[in-house]
Amino acid sequence: RASSPAPTLQASGGGAPIPFAFQQNEKGALVVPAPPPGVHWDPSMIWQRSYRPGAVEMEGRAYGAPERPEQAFLSETSSLAAPATANPHDSNRNTTLDDIEEAPEEAHSTRSDHVSYEAETAEATPVYKIELIADKPVDLDAHHWGGDVISAEALNFYDFVKSSPKWRRRIIVVILLSVAAVIASVVATTQAAQGAETVIQTGAPSVAPSSMPSFITEGILEAAEGLVRGEITPGTPQYDAVGWLSTIDGTSESLPNFKQRFVLVVFYFATGGDSWTNRADWLNPDLHECDWGTEVSCEEDPAGGRKVTILDDVRNNLRGSIPRELALLTNLETLILESNRLTGSLPEELFELTTLVTVNVARNQLTGRIPPNIGNDDNLATLDLHENMIGSSLPSSLFGLPLLTVLDLSKNVMTGTLSGGISELRTLKKLDLSNNRMSGRLPATVGNNVDIIHLDFNNFTGLIGTMMSPGQLEFTVAHNELTGTLPATLSVRNLTNLPSYRLQTVDLSHNFFEGRIPNNAGLISSLRTFDISSNELSGPIPSGENHWLNLEVFGASNNNLQGTVPFSISRRLSFLDLSNNDFRGGIPDDFEQHPTLEIFILHDNPNLGGTIPSFTDVSRDRLRDLDIESCGLTGTIPRSMYVLENLEIFKASDNNLGGSIPTTLGELSVLNTFHVDSNLLTGPIPDYFGDMFLLKSLHLANNDFRGMIPSSLAEVSTLASLTLSPGNPKLEGTIEQSTCDAVEENSGNSLGAELIGCTIQCECCSSRTQPEVCL
Repeated sequence: RASSPAPTLQASGGGAPIPFAFQQNEKGALVVPAPPPGVHWDPSMIWQRSYRPGAVEMEGRAYGAPERPEQAFLSETSSLAAPATANPHDSNRNTTLDDIEEAPEEAHSTRSDHVSYEAETAEATPVYKIELIADKPVDLDAHHWGGDVISAEALNFYDFVKSSPKWRRRIIVVILLSVAAVIASVVATTQAAQGAETVIQTGAPSVAPSSMPSFITEGILEAAEGLVRGEITPGTPQYDAVGWLSTIDGTSESLPNFKQRFVLVVFYFATGGDSWTNRADWLNPDLHECDWGTEVSCEEDPAGGRKVTILDDVRNNLRGSIPRELALLTNLETLILESNRLTGSLPEELFELTTLVTVNVARNQLTGRIPPNIGNDDNLATLDLHENMIGSSLPSSLFGLPLLTVLDLSKNVMTGTLSGGISELRTLKKLDLSNNRMSGRLPATVGNNVDIIHLDFNNFTGLIGTMMSPGQLEFTVAHNELTGTLPATLSVRNLTNLPSYRLQTVDLSHNFFEGRIPNNAGLISSLRTFDISSNELSGPIPSGENHWLNLEVFGASNNNLQGTVPFSISRRLSFLDLSNNDFRGGIPDDFEQHPTLEIFILHDNPNLGGTIPSFTDVSRDRLRDLDIESCGLTGTIPRSMYVLENLEIFKASDNNLGGSIPTTLGELSVLNTFHVDSNLLTGPIPDYFGDMFLLKSLHLANNDFRGMIPSSLAEVSTLASLTLSPGNPKLEGTIEQSTCDAVEENSGNSLGAELIGCTIQCECCSSRTQPEVCL
């Protein structure tokens, strides 16, 4: 061959051969490397331990051999190849028995060394190893054979044997034949002791631990093939598992736990065990498989022995596919492989197990479909497959699971409809089919016991009907194509039923619901989140005593709602979005009396009117986002806003606010967005904007600001958006290069001259031509 693998040396105590490479010293002689720390070369020949008819070991792998082992290097038709580091010339010349000379008479070594050469047959398929043993001291800087230093050229095995006389050649032949006879005797004895067990060759493993075995035993292979009911071929995780059990583990197929051990080894190889984040104690031949890491849990089986009941391997960088052999773990109750990188499909064999209670393989990259035989496992209580790429429709057998409690298929590519069979799942508590591609009309009911229903982000149509019930905790159907009025459950026609209501989260947003919000909906005191945004609802938001008492999140944007802003609602409110409606009557004076309010969005209510209320210390710790753009507001920006020390976003554009920007706003240290464009503001732009080191967006256009723009703006490295024009004709000053750089770096866009204005110098702006308004 053009090149050959490096020779190998055998470490003391057995194990895989250790590859090494010769090195040349300054005299051109080959240097034998020193062994790794704590290792010495074994003086016994490797093949005396592991060379058997049918297999020859070389560098941790087994290769086929002829019937007579000595033919590997005495065949008249063989060609001998030198190690890769030797001179390869003449490596393909044929050698006959008459050409072979004697081995070196003596060798000198500081330790006993094995020097491995390799030879290959003329067919160039099997590769064999020839051992030369140096039992006497040898200088590690050079090998001495009969007093001569072996150079790179002389190391060519062909040149070495050719230079020996015939009488020594014959001695070599006799010695080698004698050794072959001893080997055959040892093998025969071993076979008799093991019930004539046969050793067969293996191929290179696809995924393997560092100490991959060199051969496997036919008894182990036959037992494994009996378990999987088919042929086990090289290059598969099953074949690797058989090899490991044969050579590293030393397991006997007759052991009671052989099947269980085989399955876990297959699982290791099938999911890339060598790359796991945590693989401590896995494939430890000295431990019971139930003690292979924290991922495996076992219980005592009444029939005897410890049996695997839990396989919990979360966030462990598992790659590959889920092996069907897991179905052989007949006591398995819990399978959790969440948050890994598993591919392929769910094995159908898995659901032939009748012991499985929990299957959680969420957050992987699984494809395919839900196995149609899933209904066979009557004990299945939790099926969590969310965040994969599983498609197809729900199998009808799924609806026959008598104990199913949790069904989470969210964030997949499921299609088809949700049939009325879902109501047959009497024990179902959670149904999550959100973020799929399902369509069709919703069933009238999903059962009275379901606590959580999430059907968001699909293509469901039609009415909700009675699908929502008072006893549910969460009901979300956002981002569908549902029509009609809001569910009748929200009407609470009989107030005596209020104590039975447990609804906490209702999300009906982004559909086509019309009509009004039922008056009694606000009396459902259990409600925490109520989102009806982006529909076609009209009328006022019901208010009054005992309405919305415990509401925390209220979304009603993008509707046709009228009336006044209902600030008599919950004192627990943290999020309120009433934007894009037709509210009137101004912002209530008690607005800032909501101590928990963090986000208040009211923009695009052009007929709202009124002023911005004053603020007191009550609001100091909470309010982060105040968006009151396009609300027809008048008056000024209140000086008391400085108490909002956590305010990050203030948007009041497109109103009729006058006066100047209060100097007190400089105390808003975490402000990142300040939009007051398109108002009637005047006066200077405060210098403190240059001290706001979190400022990202500053919009001041279409006002009447005057004087010099603050030079301190050049120090704001976080700025992504700046507008000073149109408007503000009496502003002066210069935009520095650092400001242009910050805007481009943070937004990806250049700062345009049209956003700066006519009277301000900006050499770094993207357009040097003056805007039309300046001409």
